Amino acid sequence: YNPKTVRASMGAVFRTQPVRMTRQQAIAACRDAGIPLLATAMSADAVDLRQAELPYDVLLSGSDQIWNPKIFPDGRFDPVFFGAFSHKRKIAYAPSFGIPRIPDGMEEELRTYLESFSHLSVRERQGQGIVRDITGKDVPVVLDPTLLLTREDWGAVARDGGAGQGSILC
Repeated sequence: YNPKTVRASMGAVFRTQPVRMTRQQAIAACRDAGIPLLATAMSADAVDLRQAELPYDVLLSGSDQIWNPKIFPDGRFDPVFFGAFSHKRKIAYAPSFGIPRIPDGMEEELRTYLESFSHLSVRERQGQGIVRDITGKDVPVVLDPTLLLTREDWGAVARDGGAGQGSILC
């Protein structure tokens, strides 16, 4: 992401400069700061996540471009973002593909992943078309979850960043 775009989208609520680092650097920074991570591998061999006894009834997937295979080094879908590590109920709220169409030869893989969800939605019409083409299902286009809160709500969350509550605001 372009730092100017990130700053502009944060608006007046956050006045922290974006930090550029690799995923490995971010993982190390979290570890050094004592922030616990459930899984650090974002690939099919995320064995620790697949073996984890997750205390959740539902897995919720959704974020910017998590279903875009082109952002990963191997150009393939990352099964972690489809909850492929679990047989629990799965819901997708506002995930994004970030591409106009699925690369040739990847449609069946995507269909398998999408069929594992009990409920699907997307954040853009382009993604809605992809899901319709792949699964035959009409899914709703929903608002980016960051836009569901008011400025005041975000301000309240940002005051302590979730410190001491077992979470972190990124």
